[in-house]
Amino acid sequence: MTTETTKTSGSPAAVTAPAGATPDVPHRQVALLAKDMAEGRWAPSPLERRMAELLTLAAAGDGQLTETRIRAAFWEGSCSFLQDNGGRLAALLGDLLPQVSGTAPAPQETLTAAHALLTRIADHRGGE
Repeated sequence: MTTETTKTSGSPAAVTAPAGATPDVPHRQVALLAKDMAEGRWAPSPLERRMAELLTLAAAGDGQLTETRIRAAFWEGSCSFLQDNGGRLAALLGDLLPQVSGTAPAPQETLTAAHALLTRIADHRGGE
């Protein structure tokens, strides 16, 4: 089975500078990425699956995505993660940083949906 991947025109600068992200930006990104994944328009790369796996393992005890956990995933993935597969997952996580750091708190619904999406990504094995 082959899976078509949708690329977006994100730049690493946009991914690493999410200061303008409002709580509704990650909420929309989670919903769109989850929909695209469910409908086969986007599939995670091996690196994205690894990043999602790291985050879901880190959050296994409390189910929370935290600033420290997201930053650790970025560190693990380095520059490759910012551009891999169009950078959509990296952009989403970058936009979540202000939400989880408390500078622009996101609704718990968004964080729960993001965690669920990361679990799906970590478990995804389509097209292999």
